[in-house]
Amino acid sequence: MLARLLQSLAVVVAVAAIESMPAEAQPLVAVARFQSGDLIQGPGLAALSAKGVLLTFDKNGVRSDKLTPKLLGAHGDGRILWGRTFLVAVGDPNRFGRPNDKKPKSVFGTIETVRALGRSEVWQVTVDNMPELALVDHEDHLRRLPSLPLIGEPPPGLSAIGASACTKPIPWRLSRGPGGAAAMIMECDVRTDLRIETIHSEGTTTVKRYKALGPYDFEPNEFVMLSDGTPVLAGRKSGHFALARAVADGSWNIQTTTDATTLVTSLTVDEAGQIWSIGLGAGADGKDVWTLRRGLDTVPIATPDGQALAPRELVSDFNIGVVVKARVVGSDYKDPYWLMAAHKPRGPFIDLP
Repeated sequence: MLARLLQSLAVVVAVAAIESMPAEAQPLVAVARFQSGDLIQGPGLAALSAKGVLLTFDKNGVRSDKLTPKLLGAHGDGRILWGRTFLVAVGDPNRFGRPNDKKPKSVFGTIETVRALGRSEVWQVTVDNMPELALVDHEDHLRRLPSLPLIGEPPPGLSAIGASACTKPIPWRLSRGPGGAAAMIMECDVRTDLRIETIHSEGTTTVKRYKALGPYDFEPNEFVMLSDGTPVLAGRKSGHFALARAVADGSWNIQTTTDATTLVTSLTVDEAGQIWSIGLGAGADGKDVWTLRRGLDTVPIATPDGQALAPRELVSDFNIGVVVKARVVGSDYKDPYWLMAAHKPRGPFIDLP
C-alpha cells in the first residue's frame, strides 16, 4: 500500500514539473494510468472505459460516469462505441444496447464503426466478412444503404472465393467529414479509382471520385477526412511509412519517410488540423516497434519519470487534443497502460487500480 502511494505521489510531482515547462516545449502529458481499458472516439471527443468507469473530458476536467457497468450488466460483455450516445455492440447473436434500453436490440451484422450524424448515426457493419453501411435514426430504426455500382473489373486469376468477394464495392473505412460521415469506397483491383461516399443527416448521399492507388505503389491502412474535405490515407510505400493527401484533380500527393513500417494501426486529426498516426514496425532484434507520428515527424512519449512509452491506440478530443493509450516499452500485459494527451484537463492525475 505504501509503495503504491509513493508511486502515485511521484507521478503527481512529475506531472507538475511538466506543467511548469514552456508550452512549446511540452510533450504529451499524463492524464491517467490504468490496468486495462478501451479508448473510444466520439463526435469530436474521447472517452476511456476502464474498470467499470467511463472517463470523458471537458473544459471543467475529467468526468467519471458509471455508465459502463449499467450497459454491460444489461447487455452482456461487449464493445463500447460512441455515436449520438454511447452504445454497446455485442456478438453471437449480434445486438446492441444504449444506456436507457431495457433489453438489447438485434442488428443484421457485427457493428464495427459508428459515426454521429446529427440525431442519427452511420454504422459500418460486417456481414459474412463484408462491410456494409447503415443509417440509424434517433429511434434506432436501421436502414441498410445500397452499395454503389462497380466501376472496375475484378483482378484476373482470382479463385471462386476471391471472385465472390469482389462482386460489389467495399466501404473500407468510415470517418467524420464536413457535412456528414465519409466512407472510403474501394474495389478489389488497385487499378480502380477510389470513391468517397458522404452520407448526410437527411439520408442523402454524394459521391466523389479519386485516382486509383495502384500506380503510386502505396498500400493504405487508415483513412481520415480533414475539416476542409481533403481525404488523407496513411500506410506504406516501398515498405516505409507514408501519407497520401488528395489534391484538387483527384490525384494523390504522397509523402514518405525512411522509417520501415509494417502497418499503420491508428489515424486521426486534431483540433488544429494536424495529422497523427501510430505505426507498427520491427526493430533490429525483430521485436515490435510502435511509433507515434505527427505528420511525418516521430513524436516520442514517456511517463512523467522518463520511461519510454509505446503507443497502442489514438483518438482526438476537441478539449485536450490528441489522446494516446500507451504502455512502457518492454513491459508485458501485467503492466499498466498510460493515457497521454496534448493538453492536460483540469483536475488531478487519475490512477485506476
